[in-house]
Amino acid sequence: MFSDATTQLVERIADALLDSGRANGGSMVCYAGGERSIDASDLPAIELGRSQQLRPGEWVLALGHPWGQIGAATGGVVIDPCADLPEMETGREWLTVSLHLRPGHSGGPLIDAQGRLVGINTMMNGPDVGVAVPVHVVKRFLRESLERETARV
Repeated sequence: MFSDATTQLVERIADALLDSGRANGGSMVCYAGGERSIDASDLPAIELGRSQQLRPGEWVLALGHPWGQIGAATGGVVIDPCADLPEMETGREWLTVSLHLRPGHSGGPLIDAQGRLVGINTMMNGPDVGVAVPVHVVKRFLRESLERETARV
């Protein structure tokens, strides 16, 4: 368990059962506190990139806090911008990149060479393969969620 005066992180060991029936063990680091908020206004927003227009070999950078290291970045290249990974749930789009994602990168931004958000870091799929949710999938999810929420009100 990691902790300091402002943040409490807990490492949890979990087994994920894949569609193939194979168990895939792993660990995750998560925030164990209550709701987090930032008392600030007029913060700049990151420009959104075009994840569907990425090409294999394009440079990307993953930002995060692996193992509690603040402000860490790791770089690599796009493997497949809209992968349908056989070991993952079918019908989902993933952005696969050749870089070292580690616990603590998850949820952080994946940015292109121009500093635009192209994905949300999600998981490791091998020692040198990172997987992110493409930004166009995130935008679609948010749009549909907001429409459902508006319809309920």
